[in-house]
Amino acid sequence: MGRLHRVVLFAWETPTPNGVDVSAAVRHQLATMHVPALISRRAQVTLAVVADGHDLSQLYQGVSTALSSTRGTIGVGGSCTASDLPRSFAEATRALRIRMESRQPLGLSNHDELGLLRIFDMSEDGVRLERFIDEWLGVLIDHDLQHHTDLVRTLTAYLDSGGNYDRTSAALVIHRSTLRYRLRRIRELCGLDINDPEAHLNLHIAVRARAALNDYLR
Repeated sequence: MGRLHRVVLFAWETPTPNGVDVSAAVRHQLATMHVPALISRRAQVTLAVVADGHDLSQLYQGVSTALSSTRGTIGVGGSCTASDLPRSFAEATRALRIRMESRQPLGLSNHDELGLLRIFDMSEDGVRLERFIDEWLGVLIDHDLQHHTDLVRTLTAYLDSGGNYDRTSAALVIHRSTLRYRLRRIRELCGLDINDPEAHLNLHIAVRARAALNDYLR
């Protein structure tokens, strides 16, 4: 079996405040971390092929310090053999783009840790995660914020329980009549039959994706 590698992409503000070249800073930091790497410069990013099996959690902080700038983003692709580097490059590109388009665009994102987020970035013309969530849950999210209600959490519990009233009521610690009222309000606000198979599926994906996004951005 050949050695395993990962593609890592670095997108940083240029010129940097202290005038240090991004590729030079990346090379120095990886050497400091004892991570073997081949580094090249692309039009908008610095690319590194690094040996797999190393802890990269301090990479962003180290490069930020070297450049005197935190205005950068790092995308890490999955582990691969040399022959499969194009896949790791595509994954690093996806991780970089998802991070840059999120509410917290600065930092490091590892494709292996994106979970559900990966399926929402299929191409430049694909569905964008926050747009999808807003389309299906936006009105409920806004209502909860404005009126201090708990409709999104109620909907999540209902969908996770498979539409079972008893399990949903128990999970939320509320009476069945309260649950019926909330579900009726959700239907009114969304204008949807939440038990329709297509609406049910999309709403369930939306609440799960929102939870995954919130966990990812903590």
